[in-house]
Amino acid sequence: MDNQNNEQVGSSKRIMLIILVVILALMLLGAIVLVAFQISSAKKDVSENLASVTVSVSATVSATSTVTASASASVTATKSAVNSADADQANLAVTNFMQAKRDRSLGEAKSFMSEELYKTTDQVEFAGSSSPSMSRFEITGNTVKDPQTWRVTVKSYWLLQGEDAGNINYTLEVMKINNSFLVNKFDQS
Repeated sequence: MDNQNNEQVGSSKRIMLIILVVILALMLLGAIVLVAFQISSAKKDVSENLASVTVSVSATVSATSTVTASASASVTATKSAVNSADADQANLAVTNFMQAKRDRSLGEAKSFMSEELYKTTDQVEFAGSSSPSMSRFEITGNTVKDPQTWRVTVKSYWLLQGEDAGNINYTLEVMKINNSFLVNKFDQS
């Protein structure tokens, strides 16, 4: 009979422990939801210079002879261009400019260049030597200097007689001039 009472007491303790863990888990979940709500409310107040705010919340509840509960929340904000549509237009200007550079055509690039840059660039300088040649390029970064100016980084890949000849990085400054996005500076970096 004592054995049966001990089993019932042990069973009751386990049930109480499980109930306690469930209550703690619900309280923890409520706290996490509250933190996530507060963070998402704060996202609305974040300046337009932040493109995204990522919220990650994790919780752990374990039921053993002791009850352990923990929670954590983190916020990650990434800076982007002041206006993503403008950043896209800056990238488009760079893409068109670099395609003209790949084609070795200053005339093709002219409509994507500021007047100042165009006046200081000649065809021979723009085209470069006949070998190696640019095979492709990719935009690797876009940062805002000010609301009218972007710094765009590009990695170009070169071929020599059909074989990989390495890559060159460029930094281009794009300015919004009279609602047009134009490359104003072009430097090898």
